[in-house]
Amino acid sequence: MVQMTKRGIRTRLSCDFTPGRFTVLCGRGKEYTSSTGNQHLKSLVHKYLKPYSEAKSKMAKSSIVAEIMGQIKGLCSDAAFVKLKNGVWWEVDDAFAREKIGCMFRDTLHTQYRSSTKAKFARKKANQTGSSGRRDSSSSSSSMAESIQSMVSTLSSSSAETYASDYAVEIFGQPSTQMSSQKVEPATLFNPLNDYYSLLSSYLTLGPKEQQQQQPKKVSTPIDFCVMPMQMPSALALEPVHFDDIPDDDLSGIFDDF
Repeated sequence: MVQMTKRGIRTRLSCDFTPGRFTVLCGRGKEYTSSTGNQHLKSLVHKYLKPYSEAKSKMAKSSIVAEIMGQIKGLCSDAAFVKLKNGVWWEVDDAFAREKIGCMFRDTLHTQYRSSTKAKFARKKANQTGSSGRRDSSSSSSSMAESIQSMVSTLSSSSAETYASDYAVEIFGQPSTQMSSQKVEPATLFNPLNDYYSLLSSYLTLGPKEQQQQQPKKVSTPIDFCVMPMQMPSALALEPVHFDDIPDDDLSGIFDDF
């Protein structure tokens, strides 16, 4: 019985088939890698490792793989490369067998081949570690941004209430009960730290790439001037005129012309 698969053609073996000493088992797991046939294949790969790594073309490497496959087939009286599927033994085709040998070469030379299993595993582990670090950094940045925003809100509210109280004392000579009972909106007063911390908070919530793209070249904090009520110096203050201080005789005849 012949069956087509995504990785090639395989032929079903008889029910009484038993892998021989040099039969290569295609599969994953310790029971496959520790078999005598797979250990023999591994020794052949190490034997041809130097000429394979020094080969300049794919054709030269393919000829080495074909030579190893021929040696194994010459040692087996029955199927040389087999695979166990649902309790049934299948003989894989030559394309699958060559891929098996080539994969073993690449895993042995994993520092030279990005397609090797060991190289792929190392890249996957590095990516997982990097993703975890970015998540921790993002969480830390978000927490810092929330702390800064809370500090700015508290500072703005405190500054507004203090300013309102001082202003009432300056004008009326006593704190205003209306101002002390009503909360002054922080947005009505200028706080030079507001814009700075808001910008820093927004910057921290972005990722590394967005921070690099949106980082401003120059950040300037606007400066506003608050005009405070001034008291006139006592030397220049004009004393009010009271008509009660003018003698009565000086007012005589003042309305005669009307």
